[in-house]
Amino acid sequence: MAVEPVPSSGPEPLPNAGDYNFENRLHLRGYAYAERVLAPGQPAELTLFWEAARPSPGDYEVQIRVLDAGGGVVSSQKGRPGGGEDPTTGWRPGVVVADRYRIPAGRFEFSYRVAVRRLS
Repeated sequence: MAVEPVPSSGPEPLPNAGDYNFENRLHLRGYAYAERVLAPGQPAELTLFWEAARPSPGDYEVQIRVLDAGGGVVSSQKGRPGGGEDPTTGWRPGVVVADRYRIPAGRFEFSYRVAVRRLS
């Protein structure tokens, strides 16, 4: 897992751009999948693009849940960005950080939604 800064005013827009506000502290600016269709047993690779709105008072965790059509949790993973190597306390406001995750293959047999939460 690697985390690297990405200029927020770069020439190319972030994939799946948005502004998902986490308590006016962090913003999820976009996300990307390595592959949108997975072969049986293939893990999902997800990159989250975060931007700090202000200095973080604590080191946050991220929880990623894969949900089925009924909202049931199929797979869940939580951890600190960059596998703990890039604490949110060091993120500078205005700098976009690419945070990569590899979600183990589970019972991914149909279409699923991915939910992201910030944990304190």
